Amino acid sequence: MGDIIAFAVVILLFCISILKILKEYLLKREQIKADALVKCEELRLKNQIELEKLIKKDYKSEQ
Repeated sequence: MGDIIAFAVVILLFCISILKILKEYLLKREQIKADALVKCEELRLKNQIELEKLIKKDYKSEQ
């Protein structure tokens, strides 16, 4: 009976370790996604600003 309890404790500790590793992996994956979205939005806004500058420059040159 003692062997079964020891085995159950080992399995429980192993499962807890696996869950901890899985949680860290999922958090890291979500962080990478969030960083990619922020960089994408940053690039989009930068391109929009550059486009607006070109439009203003073209509009001024036409006048």
